[in-house]
Amino acid sequence: MGFAEVVIVVLVVVIVLLFLLSRAARPLSGTSPAVFTDTRPADEVLAIEARAVRDASGAIAAVKHVRQRTGWGLAEAKRYIDGLD
Repeated sequence: MGFAEVVIVVLVVVIVLLFLLSRAARPLSGTSPAVFTDTRPADEVLAIEARAVRDASGAIAAVKHVRQRTGWGLAEAKRYIDGLD
């Protein structure tokens, strides 16, 4: 293996490691530290967050937030948002 190929392999490894580290260190978008210290049940916290996002940014943003926090599909998250009071 020549010098150029070694350099390319090293660059690829560095890029992959940086990507993985950036994904691991990134907090969930739209969440605040209070979410992690809240003593309320997780479903109640999710409902409060979803209502706040819905009221501030609309239903689509709230559906995106719920999907991101729960891993649910689009239909499940939409039903959840539609079911909030």
